Amino acid sequence: MQMTPTTRQKLLFWLLLAAASSFFAEVISGSELFPFSTPNGLLLVVPLYGLHILLLSGMVYSKGIPRFHTLFFAGMLFGLYEAYITKVLWNPFWEGPFFHILEIEIPAATTLVLWWHPFMSFIVPLMLVEIFATSSSTVFESLPGRLRGWLGSPRIQVGLAMAAGLLQTAGKPPLLSFIAGIVGLLVLWLLLAWWRRTNRNKLPLTQLLPANRQLRWVLAFLILLYLLTGFNIRPEALPGVTGHVVILAIYILTGLLLWRGLRQSSAKEPAASAIDLPARRVFTLVSVYLLATLLSSFFPDNIKLIIFVAETIFGWIFGISIFIYCLRQVFKRS
Repeated sequence: MQMTPTTRQKLLFWLLLAAASSFFAEVISGSELFPFSTPNGLLLVVPLYGLHILLLSGMVYSKGIPRFHTLFFAGMLFGLYEAYITKVLWNPFWEGPFFHILEIEIPAATTLVLWWHPFMSFIVPLMLVEIFATSSSTVFESLPGRLRGWLGSPRIQVGLAMAAGLLQTAGKPPLLSFIAGIVGLLVLWLLLAWWRRTNRNKLPLTQLLPANRQLRWVLAFLILLYLLTGFNIRPEALPGVTGHVVILAIYILTGLLLWRGLRQSSAKEPAASAIDLPARRVFTLVSVYLLATLLSSFFPDNIKLIIFVAETIFGWIFGISIFIYCLRQVFKRS
């Protein structure tokens, strides 16, 4: 039986990836609670995240099965869109205080480039879509052994679901985050159910990502999106020459690290041993996440702020630690 997916079927899978990336990055952060039902979400957020995750996943799998550090450096490139599109890496739109070095806002850059986007925009949605919608588990298998063990623990999974719900309510009115969580999960469930009806969830991830001409089209659309948004979104927040030079240098260095990581990709797909997520566990995790968004939405603002700061500091520590780990791995002798 021929299992090669058609272009139409691939488009559905790509839409699922775009929705997952948008949900984990924007809904859970509280930045855009309704990306699937607002003009800003449908015209900017979903295309932005979709094109990035498709381009970068297609790139990292073009040379074989990627290592974890390759995925991480691709995620860093993902996070750098916060420079030329949102301008946040130079001038955040939220209230200070700010801490700039060479015109780069260091806390924002650390959070977004080393932690949030590598994981919540790229690795996590790619991993979960692969687990639930394909026959492979290469992203999960690429994780360092200790991290893989932690994510396999039901207690850690519950803790992460709770942390996501608590973070989502920061600075939001009561019940709004809870409703956003339900809407976002419903969209993901509908797309996943639609995808499973095609019976192509028996294919590995490598056969479903864009490649060759498809990848070039994704790149062309992403470049167009950068041109349209770069000149029209907060142009007054653009930096001086120093800020541009530093960001471009980070782009180049990250690209070189990614290139080196791609040379270490494996030509052999590992045996599937996906994280165990039975239906009852998934229901429990979804319930914990939604309950956390519901209850914490009624917390006093100072409690919400404490939770937000605590999770942000954890993200800094985790992101910097992973960056150091990945640097060691990419230069490690075979």
